[in-house]
Amino acid sequence: MLASLKTATAFSGPGRPIFSHGKGVPLNTHNVSGKLFPRLAQRLGFPVSWHVLRHTFSTLVDQVGDVSMADRMAMLGHRVPTVTMDYTHSDMERRRVGISEISGRLTGEHTRVVQ
Repeated sequence: MLASLKTATAFSGPGRPIFSHGKGVPLNTHNVSGKLFPRLAQRLGFPVSWHVLRHTFSTLVDQVGDVSMADRMAMLGHRVPTVTMDYTHSDMERRRVGISEISGRLTGEHTRVVQ
């Protein structure tokens, strides 16, 4: 698949990058951040950066549930679990279920919310 992708570009010579900028220059944080992120942010309506994507990745890996903390730390390049947890944000729907449960117990209208 990668070989066919590489031959489909105008910059397919030996040693050329598979994923490159329109001028045949390898993609890097500068040319991706400067070109892609502003367009993506405009479409989404909020700022996008590598940092935002790392937080999103960490949160999504947490939601998968079958990935150990050691693996999550390795994927993000963290040395301590507390940093990985700082990058991980709780699931709003999960929180909503818990809040509804507590509210029901306090008001006497205890009904279990099913996700």
